[in-house]
Amino acid sequence: MRIALRPDTLRQIKAADYAGAFGRAIVIGDDGFDLPNAICETCRKDVYLAGERSLRSTHFKHFPGADCPSSSEVDKPYLALTPVNGDPAAGQRLRASFRANWQRHYRILSDLVPFLAPEEFIHLLQEATRLRTWEYRSFPEERIPYALILTADFPNWTSRKYRGNPMRELWLRFWYGTEVGAVEDLWIRQVDKIRLLRASYPSPSSKRGRPQPDQLLKLTPISVDLDFLTSPGFRPLRQWKIDTVERWFASRKNLF
Repeated sequence: MRIALRPDTLRQIKAADYAGAFGRAIVIGDDGFDLPNAICETCRKDVYLAGERSLRSTHFKHFPGADCPSSSEVDKPYLALTPVNGDPAAGQRLRASFRANWQRHYRILSDLVPFLAPEEFIHLLQEATRLRTWEYRSFPEERIPYALILTADFPNWTSRKYRGNPMRELWLRFWYGTEVGAVEDLWIRQVDKIRLLRASYPSPSSKRGRPQPDQLLKLTPISVDLDFLTSPGFRPLRQWKIDTVERWFASRKNLF
């Protein structure tokens, strides 16, 4: 990762700036200096500076055995799990309610994922159906967008296009802090100060490529809006987005 927290102020600092802020060993001799560890913003565990001899590859690294979403396997979306004891009847009711309010959900997701394409939105709904996300017990509708974004990564090339070119520049991935260990923790456990984080990575040069943990450019805390279903002043989506999604819903009448 390229950014961590300073151990003295808990403010963000870039890996390239870390040694400059905390010093290095003296040029000649040995004064016993050890660079202090920084702190991972996701799991709040110590990380150390690696690759300092090259500013292009300098990054923070977890110690062996650290269990942190930011250093997990990059080809596995975080928390993409099916419910253990699902409630199909409740899931059907939730899908019906979602169907009535889908534009509000789309609006929230587009705030989370800049330049969200209708096809990306549809993919998230397909994943939710495949993973039986709707069937989590007591799943509140206002939590749906904040669970859907955990089921996929968002490369730049899947974003909305302008004259054939992707409008989103970076690869985005979302996760919750380690206080959330399962999807149900978002509403069943009384967890204070749940942190939703958006990670930004440079886009690989090839569509077969994937960003690596040490390529993390920015980690942004995301505020959660649990009142969006009833908030006044909702702005309807553009008609072409509505038409694209409604055509998909029309082909899935057995589900929505």
